[in-house]
Amino acid sequence: MKTISEKMRFLLLQHRGMLSIKEMSDVSGVNRFTLTDILTGKRTIVRDTTFDKLNDWLYKQI
Repeated sequence: MKTISEKMRFLLLQHRGMLSIKEMSDVSGVNRFTLTDILTGKRTIVRDTTFDKLNDWLYKQI
């Protein structure tokens, strides 16, 4: 299990301004309900695969 840092959450929220949750879910491969929990701060500890998907997607955005 890995932890979503505040910096990573901040970067996700920046991209949230450009995409809907569904669009973010589709392009990142992360379940939309999990993504919502991460963005609202309800969930900070996620599976390694979820973390890796988000990290890879953010890396491609830079």
